[in-house]
Amino acid sequence: MKKIFILTLLIFITTFSITSAENNDRWYWLTSSDKQTTYVDILTLKYNSNLDTVDFWMKAVIPSDDKFFIFQGQIDFKNRTTSFYENYEYTLSTGELIQQFYSGSTMSIIPNTIGEYWAYVIANLVGRTGNF
Repeated sequence: MKKIFILTLLIFITTFSITSAENNDRWYWLTSSDKQTTYVDILTLKYNSNLDTVDFWMKAVIPSDDKFFIFQGQIDFKNRTTSFYENYEYTLSTGELIQQFYSGSTMSIIPNTIGEYWAYVIANLVGRTGNF
C-alpha cells in the first residue's frame, strides 16, 4: 500500500511540474491530442482591423519526439487563409535550438478543422467580432 501511495505521489508531482512549466501567462492553450499540444503567444498577437488580419506566434509541443516548434504566422480572416513564415525547432528536454527555417506557405482555412478552430479562438483573443 505504501509503494502504491509513493508511486501515485511521484506521478502527480511529475505531471504537475510539467503542466506548470508549460502553462504560464504568455502561452495560451489552444488544443491537445495524444501526439501534441498547441499554444498561441497572447503577448505578441497583433490584430490589424483595416486588413482584418492577425499576426501570431504559436508553439506545438510533441513530447514523444522530444521536440517543440515555435512558428510565426498570419491569419487573413477576409480571405480565410493562414500563412506561416518563420519556424524554429527545439529539443523539448534541453530547450536547444535544432534548426530555423522559413516556410512561406499559405493555406486555406478549411471549415470544421483544427485550423478553423485556431482562427476562431485567436479571433476571440484579439477582440475580433463577426464571422469569417
